Amino acid sequence: MRILITRPREDADSFAAALAARDIEVTVEPLLRIQPITVPEIDLGGVQALLFTSANGVRCFAAIHARRDLKVFAVGDASAVTARSLGFVTVESASGDVDSLATLVADRLNPADGALLHAAGSSLAGDLKGQLEASGFTVKRVALYDAVPASELSPSTLMNLRLGGIDAIALFSPRSARTFVQLWRGSQQPDAGGEGLSRVTALCLSAAVAREVKDLDWRRIEIATRPDTSSLLALVTEEQQRREAEMSNPAEGPNADPATEPGRSGAGINDEMRAAAASDAAAGAAIVAAMPKPASGGRGGSLIIGLLAGAVAGAGMVVAEPYWRPYLPISASQDGATLAAISEELASLKQQMSSRQAVDTEARQNIEALQAEITNWKDQLAQASGITPDTTTPVDLGPIEMRLAALEDKLKNLPVAEQAPAELAAPSTDAAAPAMDVDALTSRIAELEGKFAALGDTTTRLDFLSSETATQKAEIETAKAKLDNVAALGDRLAELEAQAKSLGTSLNEISEAKADAVLKRQRAAALVLALGQLRGALSGSAPFAAELAAAEDLGRADADLAAKLAPALEGLKPLANEGAPTLSQLQAEFPAAGIAQAASADAAGAALGAESSWLQKTLGRLSELVTVRPVGEVEGDTALAHLARAEMRLGDGDLGAAVTEVKGLGGQSADMAKAWLTRAEARLAVDAAATQLATLSVEALTPAADAGAGAQTEPSN
Repeated sequence: MRILITRPREDADSFAAALAARDIEVTVEPLLRIQPITVPEIDLGGVQALLFTSANGVRCFAAIHARRDLKVFAVGDASAVTARSLGFVTVESASGDVDSLATLVADRLNPADGALLHAAGSSLAGDLKGQLEASGFTVKRVALYDAVPASELSPSTLMNLRLGGIDAIALFSPRSARTFVQLWRGSQQPDAGGEGLSRVTALCLSAAVAREVKDLDWRRIEIATRPDTSSLLALVTEEQQRREAEMSNPAEGPNADPATEPGRSGAGINDEMRAAAASDAAAGAAIVAAMPKPASGGRGGSLIIGLLAGAVAGAGMVVAEPYWRPYLPISASQDGATLAAISEELASLKQQMSSRQAVDTEARQNIEALQAEITNWKDQLAQASGITPDTTTPVDLGPIEMRLAALEDKLKNLPVAEQAPAELAAPSTDAAAPAMDVDALTSRIAELEGKFAALGDTTTRLDFLSSETATQKAEIETAKAKLDNVAALGDRLAELEAQAKSLGTSLNEISEAKADAVLKRQRAAALVLALGQLRGALSGSAPFAAELAAAEDLGRADADLAAKLAPALEGLKPLANEGAPTLSQLQAEFPAAGIAQAASADAAGAALGAESSWLQKTLGRLSELVTVRPVGEVEGDTALAHLARAEMRLGDGDLGAAVTEVKGLGGQSADMAKAWLTRAEARLAVDAAATQLATLSVEALTPAADAGAGAQTEPSN
């Protein structure tokens, strides 16, 4: 996509760069040329704000005036950006048109605070002055430049417009739009071919711009939602997307394929395309016909003109090639070759699809194997985590120890051998004694055997309990060791808590130091800004009481700095309400003629011994007829010599040297220069104070920067 930019060269570069970033080709054809106008020195006394309705007005004002402290109100964002880039401090944008600017100014300012200066061009759009005066403001308008319209469109631009080489035109102002209409209509010839502007879209910054071009045969006219550059860029993006959509679906666009339209045969289409190609060639020839014709030079000149016409017609065919190439007839041999190439391409695509399916199957199998392996690892991890012993619960050994004590008591009370019955202790010798009871003896033996068996079971159980007790005791020792480790960890934790507390205290101290450093930097920055505003006010001749008070208030925050500022600020207070004249004013006010007359009177009176007042009146009347005095680097200590040197120093801009020479005057010439000398000394005092304030501004930032660096490098524990 290619867009034609019609605004002046100074303003076109940034817009062209923005379009290039969007991959859009750009052609710049300025329809207006900015010509600065020489104006007398602008008096800003009593002016409270500057009004700019174009970036050109900002540039022209900044080129002839040094003040940057006044408030600035700009009609749009581009003008506001230009003002800030040129050093203006307080800038507000209306982001609209003249009506928006008038509304913004009426909302922000009070008519009683002073007049408004509108720096503009010689040709205006809208009545800003009338709207603001209706709101009670006093508006001074000064024309700083003239927008000179172009006299013709370049041949290359005309060719691109007629043959479709330009897709859209960006129009920024009603005047540039009006100029384009005039130049376009003036360039048309009765036999001119081509499609004119039927393929070109007009991208208009506002409805006022669109009204100027509505009568031309555009493809379409689009208007930005807001009269600013960002909205126009959005309009460009929409047009770019619209054309891309039309190219992707040609049947719906203005370049739809004629073969797709019902009721149209191929032969008819070819005839139309041949006619279109012939029309394009005729358009190229028409452009040559529209170009200025050189004076006849005989056969040689006619030959050159014929060759030039043929070259331009050929160029027209080349430019129009995208429009007629698709409709050229294709031979049978070409059809066969095309079908063969398409068949080969289809076979290649099928082979690629088969390979792709095989790759997809293998990839799917690999993914399933990986998923099974991940599931297996998850199961193993769950099993491993399920058998982890729990050593955190303490074991209660009290019941086991009580059972062991009871078993030991039973063993102590158990007899070693059971007492035999009395009848077995000694056999009876009494023949009459009864026989032994075998059944009772057998029963008794079984009872004893049971007791021995029970004794064996008890011993086994005792051995098991002893083994279990040893295991539990080992576990108890392990638990005690862990408890000892826990105690050590507790001590370490307490130590770490103490260190953390110490670190927290250090961090708090560092944070407080940083906060103090930040506060100092902020105060220093505010003071430097106030001193900069004061220095800006000192460069002019207006009162500066407000700026002086602001700088003095901000300086009180630092006692040392306030003491250094005091001499400079105190010296400015006597001049704050009236201001001090500028060097240019002092140069214009220097009373050289009056001083020369007084010096001549003093010299003549001294030579004749006459009364000086009478002689001064006489010489004054004579000096009205003729004044002769030396100029330049005149040697000597006479009043006229001092006057000549003072005037030369003042012309060179050396006010201090001029004041020194004026102080060398005496008598009536000194009286004549007294008032000027007082004003000049005031300017010297103001300049000296401004220089001292510049030094103190640097000094105000340096301690704050050092404090901030110190806070950042504070060591931590």
